[in-house]
Amino acid sequence: MRLILGSQSPRRKEILNFFTIPFVQIPSTFDEETVKFKGNPSHYATELSIKKAQELAPRFPNDII
Repeated sequence: MRLILGSQSPRRKEILNFFTIPFVQIPSTFDEETVKFKGNPSHYATELSIKKAQELAPRFPNDII
């Protein structure tokens, strides 16, 4: 079982590296443009994260996204 960082964010990668958490960085192919921003940054970021994880989960069923 692996931890998968489903993001291309250099900052998120830096954070995981700082804590020496072993992970694999595999960007999601989810199109972020399909999610409309409705005024709440927290809800928007959460929705994007969920959609990215949902795209990756079937490809990596034995890993943690």
